[in-house]
Amino acid sequence: MTMHNINQQFRELLCTTLCEDTESYLVERLMQKYPYIHLLMSVTEQDLVKIDGITPGKARQILALLRLLSLNPFHGEDLPIIHGPDDVFRLMGWLQYADREHFIVLGLSTKNQVLLQETVSIGTLNSSVVHPRECGSSTES
Repeated sequence: MTMHNINQQFRELLCTTLCEDTESYLVERLMQKYPYIHLLMSVTEQDLVKIDGITPGKARQILALLRLLSLNPFHGEDLPIIHGPDDVFRLMGWLQYADREHFIVLGLSTKNQVLLQETVSIGTLNSSVVHPRECGSSTES
């Protein structure tokens, strides 16, 4: 699946979530500011409401959608397999452009397929504070 197809599917999902038309001004503005999904992953409610037309309620809907995507961004037979650090880099390469530290848990199957991706903490420029109990909560279910 190409990046264009992924972005188009995300746009359609965003329109459905926000109860907006596919040619909506609001969705267009959001996609202009954040043309790729990975750019939206560290956005805050305050960042979103600065965009003309996005209310606090719509911002929370967008954040909920992004949260769902971060929990399991993979589906079907396309589950990536982790053989080593290079595979993790390919999977999480978007983090090299992040403006803050991210602590992310990847849940793997017994065959090293990525089943879960959860952002546990988004910290500051050079640190991310995490307690061990925060890392296991999503993998236990």
